[in-house]
Amino acid sequence: MPGKTFQSNTFVVSGLFGLLIVHILGIVGHWYAIYPPLGAILHFSGGFIVACITLWFLARRYPPVMATKRTLPFFLLIVGIAVLIGVFWEFIEFILDHSHVIAPLPSELTQP
Repeated sequence: MPGKTFQSNTFVVSGLFGLLIVHILGIVGHWYAIYPPLGAILHFSGGFIVACITLWFLARRYPPVMATKRTLPFFLLIVGIAVLIGVFWEFIEFILDHSHVIAPLPSELTQP
């Protein structure tokens, strides 16, 4: 079983690292303005990674929960936690956008 846990940990860490790299490149290279669906793709991927982290945490912390056959409440719990973290993340993005911590886009990228 430790090998399986290592593989899932590697998947989650690799996914987070990949999201971070694409996000940094997206900010520096203005990819979000050039290719608008990138934001939706990264949001979905981030939610998937958060759901994987939640699943991993619940499996390690509460093994009897994983052994139950009640899949709908378990599924709703994982999705609910991912959505809650996503909403908090959106608040962080909003605060960063309005606090001028991140430089605004050049005018040639914001004009249609």
